[in-house]
Amino acid sequence: MCIESSYPQKSNLAKFTGYFLIIVFAIFSGWSDFTFLHSLGAGISEIFMRLFKAISLPLIALSLIVTICDKGLGGKHKAIWKKRCFILFLLLFWHH
Repeated sequence: MCIESSYPQKSNLAKFTGYFLIIVFAIFSGWSDFTFLHSLGAGISEIFMRLFKAISLPLIALSLIVTICDKGLGGKHKAIWKKRCFILFLLLFWHH
């Protein structure tokens, strides 16, 4: 049983046209002397970079923590690694 989406699907031509217009606008704003366009582009890029950092850095740190914690050590060593991983997790994600 397949349920179709109620949202209308955009054609590939519409997506291509939208991306093309955005790229042309970005090139125009880079070559122009309009300070408003330069500040708008700088603001958009700053927001994008902050969102990228906010998503990617915790994922990378969490994957490193999980990899370190799942080393397959048994017994007493496993408890020590769990404690160290917990401390590492607190150091990385506990911000004041």
